[in-house]
Amino acid sequence: MSSSCPVPSSLSEPLTALALKAASTAVLHPVEYAKTLMQLGYEPLPPLPARTLLNRPALALPNVFRYLGVMKRREGVLGLYTGLTPRLVNMGVVTYVSEAFAAWWPDSEKSDNVDWSALSDEEARDRLLRQLKRDSCLKVALVFVTQPLQVVAVRTMAQFIGGETTYNGILAPFKEIFNENGLFGFWSGFLPRAMGEVLLVCMTSGLTVALNRHLLDDKNMMQYSSHFAGFIASSLVYPFTVVSNCMIVSRSGLIAGYPPHMPFYSSATDCYRHLKAQNQLKRGSSLLFRYYTGPQVVYGDRVMPVNDNAFKVAQQ
Repeated sequence: MSSSCPVPSSLSEPLTALALKAASTAVLHPVEYAKTLMQLGYEPLPPLPARTLLNRPALALPNVFRYLGVMKRREGVLGLYTGLTPRLVNMGVVTYVSEAFAAWWPDSEKSDNVDWSALSDEEARDRLLRQLKRDSCLKVALVFVTQPLQVVAVRTMAQFIGGETTYNGILAPFKEIFNENGLFGFWSGFLPRAMGEVLLVCMTSGLTVALNRHLLDDKNMMQYSSHFAGFIASSLVYPFTVVSNCMIVSRSGLIAGYPPHMPFYSSATDCYRHLKAQNQLKRGSSLLFRYYTGPQVVYGDRVMPVNDNAFKVAQQ
């Protein structure tokens, strides 16, 4: 009579957490898909005249639900899950590398239960720096190992813009990346993504320590400080995600990576400067209330985007 072999408790908890995270990733993938296309600057519908919450005239872009509606009509329900497979594999790789890294460099400075207010300034600074050093190295390692999968996922989703199918399949994306950009193509967008992750770690940890040492006295409130700090930090480093995804697609052989959909970027710095000048570094950060922030002209009580026909319409 055969008997099942139970999973050790040390492994069952991480596997359960990974399964739950994979399930939530799968459920929310269509939204992430739409958000990625927004970050690349793709808008399937023109902006329409609207009013802001302050009753000012503006140009509204389609919210994520209308955006998903366009995607569903073109690709069907299954099409909304394009790019999901590399994202799920990415999660497994992150889990494995994180555990291997923890075995090589144990997290002896974990700060979840540290009473920062009881430490001297020098002790707090030294402990924080040791934690930042370890966490930054971990983040860079994770980005380096998973960037090829990130490139596959983003380019597979970017195909929607030009209607291509070259990145469909399991091995085809890797072959296509190598043919178009060589070996270094697998790490397209690596630098801005790695910088964003390191800055996120530093800002979150630094702000959390500052809050717990100087502003919060209630320990019940301290347990939420890291979440608040993470939210603020995520907003500040968001532009690095936009730049990274743009550099992944730029000159990739996909229609989305060339004019008129995307300028020719010579580097991540060039991309950042261009997006900043166009006020596009935060595109995709809002999913419900989205407004056109490009060149526009106000004519009476109306706002119109500046293009070849803008002034003709204004004269009618």
